[in-house]
Amino acid sequence: MSTTQGHWILGPGPLRLPLGLGSYLICTEGMVWLTQQSAALDTARRDTVLACGERFVAEREAVVFVSGFRGRPARIVIREIA
Repeated sequence: MSTTQGHWILGPGPLRLPLGLGSYLICTEGMVWLTQQSAALDTARRDTVLACGERFVAEREAVVFVSGFRGRPARIVIREIA
């Protein structure tokens, strides 16, 4: 699975993004609501809230759904570990 790298401005609607193993998502503004979907039962549908400056690291390939926490605007950056 390849990671979609880049910068996004988030709103209340969820954005679906694939993350490869070791990829990371950083909240650069606001707060982010993240739901992880994975084939592994121990990480399937796990919710995480990130504040500005916090990061989420993909421990395995997964699809995440991200949106601004409580419908407020937020910004994220996604990078792959080379």
